[in-house]
Amino acid sequence: MKLGPSHHRYRNRKRGFTLLEVILALAIFVGAIAVLSRLLVVGVENAETAQWQSQAWLIAESRWSELESGIRTLNDSGPYEVEEMPGWQWSMQATSSNLPSLYNVTLIVECVTNGPGMGTRIQLSRFYFDDSSSSSTSSSSSTGSSSSSSGGSP
Repeated sequence: MKLGPSHHRYRNRKRGFTLLEVILALAIFVGAIAVLSRLLVVGVENAETAQWQSQAWLIAESRWSELESGIRTLNDSGPYEVEEMPGWQWSMQATSSNLPSLYNVTLIVECVTNGPGMGTRIQLSRFYFDDSSSSSTSSSSSTGSSSSSSGGSP
């Protein structure tokens, strides 16, 4: 069986990728690396924001516990520097409700310096029953809570 001239042409052709295929594959690879590196940067920024917000929540919960235990009073409005975290401050706002000795207390914790944590601010709002002003017992309790937060990194 004799093969035609077209068969010899394909048989002698070198196998491999063309320059266009190599450039296209390289462009796809570089684009994928660029997207992945941006995702990594965004992930790190979000992790830092979460870290600073968690720190602010811990400070707010600590100040709330101090209020409940009697270390702080409703008159401690602030703003006060956070002793254990320089560059952070907290404040408290208490508003009375229609019920006697029931207050809506809002704790605000924020980073006030330039640098890491800048722009982080959380707000914790809860009801607080202060029975020390209306009865002889000195225990207090809280009911209900709501919170909000915002944050960012430089």
